Amino acid sequence: MITTYDIRMAYRLILGREPENDEIVKEILQRAYSLAELRREFLTSREFRTTTTFPDMAKPLDWAPLPVETEASPEESAQMLRRIETYWREIDVPEVQSSLMQHEDFTYLDFTEDENDFYEHGQELIGIFQSTAERCGISLDQRVCLELGCGVGRLTVWLSELFPKILGVDISQVRMDLNQRALRRFGRSNVEFHKLISIDSLAALPQFDAFFSIIVLQHNPPPVITALLKTVLGKLYPGGIAYFQIPTFIKGYSFSIHHNLYETEKASLMEMHAVPQKRLFQILQDCDCELLEIREDPWTESNTIVSNSVLCKKKEVTS
Repeated sequence: MITTYDIRMAYRLILGREPENDEIVKEILQRAYSLAELRREFLTSREFRTTTTFPDMAKPLDWAPLPVETEASPEESAQMLRRIETYWREIDVPEVQSSLMQHEDFTYLDFTEDENDFYEHGQELIGIFQSTAERCGISLDQRVCLELGCGVGRLTVWLSELFPKILGVDISQVRMDLNQRALRRFGRSNVEFHKLISIDSLAALPQFDAFFSIIVLQHNPPPVITALLKTVLGKLYPGGIAYFQIPTFIKGYSFSIHHNLYETEKASLMEMHAVPQKRLFQILQDCDCELLEIREDPWTESNTIVSNSVLCKKKEVTS
């Protein structure tokens, strides 16, 4: 059990300042029930991650290899994708279909203060994308960008400022409906939505100039991740770019197709998966993509997961 004293000390020791007011202390007291939760609250906060001068702790270099099956038949991949869709459909009910969506015209409802903050913070991730492209001498002047896992639009609203047209793809129709609400709030009208029904439905989309996906691939089994990546990278125009995030190592992790399909109960928690870097690099090579930059990132917020942000470019056609 923590106290208001613990919270005030966390402000001083971790953020180097006093709390804004007594109300914020009371809010944290209501949601952090232990010192471990309090520590996580502060160490994963946006303020700490953007202001701290401490370097990120490097992951150990002697972890054992992962026994991960990354290739499945089209039927097995389809079955895995249906399982993931079922999970998202079930959590949509309590998480998204709340009092908001009980209004017939929910897409026209005004944003709350919390929603405004939620969407504003999404601009930071798009800024990282822009900085990465700039470091690699890439100009973001492409015409069409595909966003895989567009969700409720936290990033879509900012991507739609960068590109003339966005193809928003997601497995959840409910979340795409909320995405449209966000786009209306930000005055955007250049997004075309497509529900991810199958890998084939993704393959049926027109070609595009850019691909973007953050904190999405990791929630799919490795064979689905590889199938998605091979499909989208294969549909990039020559000279097109792809920027995506993917875990490449999880300590103690393994994946068996048979176990996932026939021995694992229905998902009750959000799944976290990884594809080894060696397999990732092979996919890039097979899809004629040049790796421009790969960086470890903090998006899984875990000391036992290596998460990588990747920027690559489809090779130009040579005569």
